[in-house]
Amino acid sequence: MNILLSNDDGFDAPGIHALAQEMKKLGHLVISAPADPQSAKSHSKAVRGQLKVHAEPFEAGDPALQDGYRVYGTPYDSVDVALRALLTTPETRPDLVVTGINHGSNVAYDILHSGTIGASSAARFNGIPVIAMSLNGGARYDYRYSAKYALKIAKWFVNQPDNTDYILSVNTPNCPESDIKGTIVSRMGHRHNYINSYAKTPGEDENTMYFDMQVAPNHQDTDEDLSYDDYAVNHGYVVITPLDMDVTDFSRLERFIPLTDTVLNPEV
Repeated sequence: MNILLSNDDGFDAPGIHALAQEMKKLGHLVISAPADPQSAKSHSKAVRGQLKVHAEPFEAGDPALQDGYRVYGTPYDSVDVALRALLTTPETRPDLVVTGINHGSNVAYDILHSGTIGASSAARFNGIPVIAMSLNGGARYDYRYSAKYALKIAKWFVNQPDNTDYILSVNTPNCPESDIKGTIVSRMGHRHNYINSYAKTPGEDENTMYFDMQVAPNHQDTDEDLSYDDYAVNHGYVVITPLDMDVTDFSRLERFIPLTDTVLNPEV
């Protein structure tokens, strides 16, 4: 197998290096990741100009991890340029993309901001099966179990018949492996994991303002219900959530049907 790894925490982040150590057991790895941390960049991508890419060994001392690309762009760019420009022959085209392991969970409304999910969407739009791996927050980060789980679920996922139709998002608890309660399938929760605060300071003139930004964790789960991803991962479960790219609110479509018979602008 050819496997492409990427992330939003950057080429040098410990999460993607832990992931690579496990995923190299499954096939040939290529790593294409942002040069610097790009958290919360969502689906942002370059649309014009030049995109700088530097080819370099991912881990100099490991023969299996020589094929690395440091991309001076967003997480989406890192995957898209790999699939559309760097790995385009039948011999090099990836059979699987894995993003992460993210430094912190990607659950609830933070899924919409996540650069990890943004990188994954580039694979989804290019027709490649993709898994997004994230490790829940904590005082310290131990990526070993999350990396082992990524290898385990990848072996299952590559054989699924519809695996190019969605992003498989996996969030693992940040606790000793012996404390993990099991694996559960949950839906996206309804809260922000982090809330911005802004402290205003005066600018050089009356029309200019500066805001010192800080992000504070929001520890309030959506509900005390294991059917929500944030509650489940915070209570010791590995959480699997299939993510669709269609954000249509189907429950409200019928409300707008009368507008199809209404001339909203008679002058047009």
